[in-house]
Amino acid sequence: MVITRLNPQLNRTICVVGDINGDGREDVVIGSRQRGEDSLVWLEQRVPEDWCVHLIDDDAEMLESGGVLADVNGDGRLDFIAGGDWRSPYLWWWEQLANPSGKWRRHIIGEFSNKFHTQIWVNINGEGELVSWNQGQKSLLRLKPRDNPRERWLAYFIARDLEGEGLAWADVDCDGKPELIAGNYWFKPTVSDPEE
Repeated sequence: MVITRLNPQLNRTICVVGDINGDGREDVVIGSRQRGEDSLVWLEQRVPEDWCVHLIDDDAEMLESGGVLADVNGDGRLDFIAGGDWRSPYLWWWEQLANPSGKWRRHIIGEFSNKFHTQIWVNINGEGELVSWNQGQKSLLRLKPRDNPRERWLAYFIARDLEGEGLAWADVDCDGKPELIAGNYWFKPTVSDPEE
């Protein structure tokens, strides 16, 4: 079943699922590498046979594969996070406003080397944080929102001189605490501040 028709000229790189409007039904975010009238949208599932396209950002472009939904600013609404492709040094988040059907507000998380394939939102020490690959500098980043998440986030290296894609957050060693799986690497978070 086709749920909608979007501009076939755009290279679609993002497909993320989550309940965006809090109605108990899963919706879908679709993003692309090119700017266009539907370059970054969310598809609202009214019923399985009825979907409605809502624009997030028609100026979005150079989006790499990945992306994640998370309540970045603690207002109870899911926001969207994505990174740039090989042409872009930016990680962004789009703030869902009170009316999710309107255009969302884009903010820069940070500027690094180009290409961010795969992000995940995790709970570290009781706070939500972003983990992202940054292929341009062969690193794995941990990004923590400031008290005002519209300001650029605090950024720390989890590891350098690594290449990979794919992220998961799971209790691999069965100790009751989740760990980060990044490509073919396994990282156990420390309880200390990331600056230490």
